Amino acid sequence: MLTEEIIKGLLGNDQNVIRYIYKNYFKVVNGFVISNRGSEQDAWDVFQESLILVFEKLRQDPTCIRSSFHGYLYGVCKYRWIKRLNEIVRNVEQSEIDLNDDYFPRLEFVQIMNDIDTLAIKESRERVFQEGYLALKQDCRRLIDLIINGCNIEEITDFMNFTSVKYAFRKRQQCKERLMEYIKNRIN
Repeated sequence: MLTEEIIKGLLGNDQNVIRYIYKNYFKVVNGFVISNRGSEQDAWDVFQESLILVFEKLRQDPTCIRSSFHGYLYGVCKYRWIKRLNEIVRNVEQSEIDLNDDYFPRLEFVQIMNDIDTLAIKESRERVFQEGYLALKQDCRRLIDLIINGCNIEEITDFMNFTSVKYAFRKRQQCKERLMEYIKNRIN
């Protein structure tokens, strides 16, 4: 489903579009939250809060999403989860914990701080990926979206109306190489 169709469906309160969003985009957010010290319930909370924020933003300015809906929603979800992790760390710092009483809370706090540092590095790399993604032509961005959403080469061939699987494979390689070249030039 195209970004324009999703925006129109959201603004029109189309239940099919909303189901499509949950079915196709929650899995990626869930993976991100779980890999960053969260639970599936945390992922549901973040996803729903973010979807509401995106909906409110679209009501104010229907043209605010200039790239893919998936990328925009994912970015909002990541920001909300990182913000929540930062709040957890601040709460731990502000609470009165006697670290001499118990060794394990201190280890957990150190682990959280290390995880946040790791997350910051990961965020920086993901930002470079997003910049590279946006630098690609529209057809490459759409193809990358299909890859991210788990489509196989035959599905990509059908969805993109390519003439053959062989051409789709070659196009996929070209798009991935362009993206990797951009990332490599920015990270080094």
